Amino acid sequence: MKHLKNFLMTFLMVSMMLFVPMNVSAASIITSDEESLISQVLTYFSEYTDGDFNEDNGWTASEFKADIDIDRCLMELKKLNPSLGQAYTNIIDYWKYADTTMQINKDVLPDGLPNDNSLCIVTLGFQLNQITGEMQPELIDRLNVTLASAKKYPNAYIVVTGGGTSPAAPDKTEGGEMAKWLIENGVNEERIIVENRAPTTVGNAIYSFELLKKKPEVKSIAMISSASHIQRAVAIFKTVFELEAYKTNSESIEIISNASCPVSRKEKLSQQVAAIQESTNYCLESDVKLLKSMKLSTLNNISLLNVNDKYDKGSKVEPQVIADFTTFDGKEFKVDITDQALIQMIDTNKIGKQVLNVKYSYNDVTKEIKKNVLVEEAKNEVEKPDSSNEGNKEDEAITPTKPENDTTDKNDITSNSENSNKHNVPNTGVSTNLSFVWFVLLGTGFIAFITMKYRKTHC
Repeated sequence: MKHLKNFLMTFLMVSMMLFVPMNVSAASIITSDEESLISQVLTYFSEYTDGDFNEDNGWTASEFKADIDIDRCLMELKKLNPSLGQAYTNIIDYWKYADTTMQINKDVLPDGLPNDNSLCIVTLGFQLNQITGEMQPELIDRLNVTLASAKKYPNAYIVVTGGGTSPAAPDKTEGGEMAKWLIENGVNEERIIVENRAPTTVGNAIYSFELLKKKPEVKSIAMISSASHIQRAVAIFKTVFELEAYKTNSESIEIISNASCPVSRKEKLSQQVAAIQESTNYCLESDVKLLKSMKLSTLNNISLLNVNDKYDKGSKVEPQVIADFTTFDGKEFKVDITDQALIQMIDTNKIGKQVLNVKYSYNDVTKEIKKNVLVEEAKNEVEKPDSSNEGNKEDEAITPTKPENDTTDKNDITSNSENSNKHNVPNTGVSTNLSFVWFVLLGTGFIAFITMKYRKTHC
């Protein structure tokens, strides 16, 4: 009897340990394959992006020469880890936007932003004077932009960021001094959130995300910094916000606008790349590196789909262009390049023979396709036979059909030598298999207990 009681107590303790959900997340662990793909993405972005300084002394991209290989790596990352792959795709897409079409606003935030506390203004600090410990003129300029924006959006929170950066005044922080200035200039203290730990923009982003997650009403931010710095700043914040949200299985916070003050200092692409690399490694506890001698994939051929030999006048033509590539290490893959290819369309409002021409270039290789197409007058609809005449067969209208060999979905990148296993970011908690094991153990213990009671009663 004593032995049986000991067995049951041990059994129940083990069962409870197995059944209690464990708060374990593997999202912060990055595999070597995932790390390699992110390293390739950053290397391609760094080595094969052309551009120059813009009027704000920031850096604007004119051409992304490695867009196919960047997208290929991101698709492979999605296959390995869908959540991380999507997060990093969002990062690269926003980074491209920041370096191309993003408007850098002057002096105050633009019209049309949320006029409630779902918006937060984030103002980045600037190094305090190394001799006096006071705020430098550039930081005061950023605060003037912040003050104007705070008056324009009176319900928005305001995050002021920056730690101690002056040996002359170790008790002072950028964030603390900025908060004092705003309060002295009429901003309600209750609106201000102080981040006073970080000495760098990467740290600003990390600690700001932590603070903003304590304000669930905040859904978006508008960033304020110097004009030449704003593109790097938003790219850093986007990287940190996406990866921290990935790690915690939570929603990211959107960056919807910016405002800036002018400066003469210039920023280069290399500074952006180094910052994104640092942000990635901090958030993912990884060792992402810029690689040497990364070669672009080779363009082998292009094919034209969804185009018929004949069209009725006024018909709609929707060509699809697929490109075949081979990577630097010999893997073949296909990409829908319809949006990137130069397509000279036909005019179906003009009767006669025409040529649909497609040209596409990548990695100094150009491929071209010409398709002869005939546009004819639209045929009149065939009159339907009398329904009482069942012997007559209805003429069937001929409609253009998609070629049978067209199995490529738009924007799909497919590797012909794919051996990777997919996995999702796990949620916290144990597998349902543990619940099943617990149930079996509990049942076994119960049966043993009933058996013991029966023997004691009848023996």
